Amino acid sequence: MVHIIEATELKACKPNGKSNPYCEISMGSQSYTTRTLQDTLNPKWNFNCQFFIKDLYQDVLCLTMFDRDQFSPDDFLGRTEVPLAKIRTEQESKGPTTRRLLLHEVPTGEVWVRFDLQLFEQKLFCRSRRDLPARWGLEKTQLPAPPRAGEHPGFTHHRATHAGALYFIAH
Repeated sequence: MVHIIEATELKACKPNGKSNPYCEISMGSQSYTTRTLQDTLNPKWNFNCQFFIKDLYQDVLCLTMFDRDQFSPDDFLGRTEVPLAKIRTEQESKGPTTRRLLLHEVPTGEVWVRFDLQLFEQKLFCRSRRDLPARWGLEKTQLPAPPRAGEHPGFTHHRATHAGALYFIAH
C-alpha cells in the first residue's frame, strides 16, 4: 500500500505564485494519479493506491509531480524514485514507515509518503517450466500440488520460488 499524504514547498508555476498540482505514482506499466488541487504549493492528497509487485528486487516506485494547465502541456514540478527493496529493508526493522522524499530536477519541493509493503504468497500454475524465467530456482516437490481443472493427475509437479512467491509447474 502506498499512501501519498501531501507535498510541500512545490515550485510556483502560475502568475499568482501558486500551482495546480497533482501526482502520478507508477511502477512499471501500472500507474495512478491523484486529484488536482487548485492554487496551492502544499497539496494534501491523502491518496491510497496498491501495486502488483513483479520483482521485489528490481521494481522501483516513481512519484512525479505536475502542475495542471488547461490550455498548454502540464508543467513538471519534480520527481523521486524509491526501490521496493529499500522499502522492504526499512519495513523489516521499523514496520510501515512514513518518509519525506525530496523532489529531484527542481529547486524546491518534497512529498510525504507512507509505505506499508504487504507480501502475499501467490500460487501460479503453469503448464511448462518454459513459462518461468531461467533465473528462478526449480525443484521437485515432495508432495505434488493438487491438479487443477484441465490438468492430468499423472503430470510431474515442480515448485519454483521467486521474490517470496511460490509457483507450481505441472508438466
